Amino acid sequence: MRQLALIGIALGLSLTTLVHAQSEAEPPPAEDQAPSGPLLQPSDSAPVICDPSVAGFRYVQVSGSGFDAWATQRLVGDVIDASGARQIHWGSIWVTPQGRLTLEVNLCADPFQKRPALAAGDYTVAVGQNNGAVVAATTISLAEPPDPMPAVQPPTTFTPKPIPTAVPRVGIGSVQQPVQPGASGTLVDGWKLMITSVNPDAYNLIHAAIPSSQAPPADQRDLMIRAEATYIGPGTGVFSAVRLALVSGIQNTYDQIRNTCGAIPEFLPPNVVTSGTVVLGNVCFTVRASDIDSLVLLDNQTSDADKVYFALK
Repeated sequence: MRQLALIGIALGLSLTTLVHAQSEAEPPPAEDQAPSGPLLQPSDSAPVICDPSVAGFRYVQVSGSGFDAWATQRLVGDVIDASGARQIHWGSIWVTPQGRLTLEVNLCADPFQKRPALAAGDYTVAVGQNNGAVVAATTISLAEPPDPMPAVQPPTTFTPKPIPTAVPRVGIGSVQQPVQPGASGTLVDGWKLMITSVNPDAYNLIHAAIPSSQAPPADQRDLMIRAEATYIGPGTGVFSAVRLALVSGIQNTYDQIRNTCGAIPEFLPPNVVTSGTVVLGNVCFTVRASDIDSLVLLDNQTSDADKVYFALK
């Protein structure tokens, strides 16, 4: 009996050793890990093309995360169509200390970059370094609007009325009578905009908040505007500083593509919001010092009738 007991103990130890060896030879499968590294995510990857009969801009927001290696630096970006032609270019994309960035892709005609609305098709949105190396990319596919129901033809012929020609705005909000600081102006796409303050020489303020900022040339100034935008339209909206421009009495025009001050504190955030939301922030232009006294702010829409002007003092 004692020999049988010893044999049973030996077999038990052998099985324990075998199971332990198998557990060491076959490690448990690794758990799924979330993707890391730079990523771009559009708010809508299959939007409908811009309706040319509707005034205003329409944006797809592209959010970037995981750009920690480029935190507090500036990258460049492009929107490329299926043929490889560049349609939109950003020369300065700010990466936050948290490794995040935001792009606003305007689907409609852009008077700043002098291009028509983006046509239906596939587009690549890419962010990279100044040397041309691409860091991350994503795709957006623009679709034609669904076919409407066929219209019933009238039994008799008729003479169509002429389409009225758009004329520049008159009255409050026109270039002759811009909206005054502290008053609200209603924009064409459901936003109310108000200028709350203007700093005509804001570099010292910018540099105190962002020490890496560069001073403008001696004959120019960083003009920073504090704005309050309230969305009162249907659904959701995005208010981007890119739509704003400055124009002087001698017809010098400044925009956020060519004349931005770079990184500024409390910049106007281009977030998607619902009706009733108030957005606060700064927008800054590097301008000639000699133009400052004659500048007015402009919501630069394609049609002159939809452009709204705001006084800065």
